[in-house]
Amino acid sequence: MTRITEGLPKRRIYPTDCLPSAQQIAAAKEDLREDKAALHRLKKLEEAALAELDEKKKRINERIKTYHAERDVIRANQTAALSYVAPIRRLPLEIYREIFLVANSLDHHGRTPWHVSAVCRLWRKMALSIPNLWSHIRFHGSLATSPDLIRIWVERSGSTVLLDIDIELSRRRRLTQSSLSPWKHSSQQATPRRIVHSLLRMREIRHPSSPTSDDALHRDATQWGHVALFYLTAQKHRWRSFSFESLDVTVEALQTLHGPFPKLREFTVRCNDNTCRPQNWPWFIGQSGGTHTPALRNLTLDHVNFSWSSGVFTGLTHLRLHSPAPLIYHPHPASMDAVFGLLLNNPKLQVLDLSVQALQSSVLPHVETLSLPELHTLSLEGAPHFITLLQHLCLERLQTVNIRFDVPQNLDFGEAFRDLLARSNFPPVTSLSVQHPYRMQETNLVYLECLADLQELSVSRLSVQDLVTALELPSPNGDGMMLCPSLIKLTMQNCPGRRDLESVMPKLVRFVEKRTELAASGIKKHLRTLKIFNCGVSITGPQEAWLKSRLKEFVLDEYPSSILPDHNYQDWVM
Repeated sequence: MTRITEGLPKRRIYPTDCLPSAQQIAAAKEDLREDKAALHRLKKLEEAALAELDEKKKRINERIKTYHAERDVIRANQTAALSYVAPIRRLPLEIYREIFLVANSLDHHGRTPWHVSAVCRLWRKMALSIPNLWSHIRFHGSLATSPDLIRIWVERSGSTVLLDIDIELSRRRRLTQSSLSPWKHSSQQATPRRIVHSLLRMREIRHPSSPTSDDALHRDATQWGHVALFYLTAQKHRWRSFSFESLDVTVEALQTLHGPFPKLREFTVRCNDNTCRPQNWPWFIGQSGGTHTPALRNLTLDHVNFSWSSGVFTGLTHLRLHSPAPLIYHPHPASMDAVFGLLLNNPKLQVLDLSVQALQSSVLPHVETLSLPELHTLSLEGAPHFITLLQHLCLERLQTVNIRFDVPQNLDFGEAFRDLLARSNFPPVTSLSVQHPYRMQETNLVYLECLADLQELSVSRLSVQDLVTALELPSPNGDGMMLCPSLIKLTMQNCPGRRDLESVMPKLVRFVEKRTELAASGIKKHLRTLKIFNCGVSITGPQEAWLKSRLKEFVLDEYPSSILPDHNYQDWVM
């Protein structure tokens, strides 16, 4: 600060105690002229100094930029050297192959091959040299996606590797997480990534609701289906599995699909129960066809017209048939003898799932017992005549049961199901989902006596009081156990409970208490989950809190009600 003030001019002081004279005024004006000249001179010096400073800063910044450029080059060289000597570069190509194949097996959207081939030239070369990496053709898109993508997939899979095909086609792209761009977190600078992204990008097409747009949509779907299946059927001798799902697009090209498929083990076609399904598929309507699929073991047809006597239904282990609704024309309606004939042709069934809205009554085959010794999962839905099937089946390895159909007035579902379990030597059923006939005066739960290994029970159209009361009864075996002593999950849906509202909650709470107390007797496992949907059960907030404290999961679709008064729960369970 002292160095700065040494060369400064002295401050002038003018007298202010009297009026200035003419001589003093002239001297002051001269001072003003000198000050003005000094300010002009100082401004010039300041501008020159600032210009000199800018020049120095410019030279210094240029030197710093040179240093940074040299630093970046050194860092790039260092990165290249580290990458060059990295242990991963010394991995054999066989290890890369296994890593890529494992990653592809865990990818359910079919993006791993595209990701791998877009990383670098070396990985792209390896990806294109591994046909197995492209053998899982997973196409989940819309009509806006070019079918040439399937052609590229098929070409890169080679000519000998077996193909697993999974196609999910929709009218427009579904805005879900799985449909997001696979390059969301990737750099967009690499040219191969942009190319693949342009192939995978699915643009949404909005069609106005008009006959013209429907015709255009039908034409687009027909063209797309024929082009895609042309590329695929050229390699049908390599098919190992085929899955096609279309819920809102009619793909008539499927009707041209037929055997032979010498390596095909799984075949799945799911269509909407409307007009979006093949109307006339000779492969499934004709009587022959079994010799065209000698390796077929898993077959799923949802809302596809078929003939129950088709030769395709032979030698299967997994069968799922969901027939179109009766309001939709089906050229080959089902009958009970056709169902029996189909099951007789597939004695090694392990999973059977039938959903048929109507069955024609006819003369049954001359069999007292229809044995399926390897069946462990049974699902029957729709037609009331399925009760006749239960009266003839013998399923010694049955574990999972789902039954949802009405029962004729002259038959008792409870006894029919108990006889099935007894005839099957009481198999270890662990999961049961059943829809009871809505006839409250005829509720029969005798089959619960045969389910000692049952862990999950889901019932509908059954009184809450009747179910809870039955599950509290002792086992008829005399071993001191309750019915279903291994029950850990109970779901009640559409079970009426309003006819005696005051008795519902005490019984339910008492049931939960017996099934969850630490020193409980008569059970093997504690109840963990209780779900109640549309049963008319009203509970208070404290009651709901108590149930949630005793159970790992408690779900009630009703709003808490104040109809029932708050009680001390020690009084409820006494």
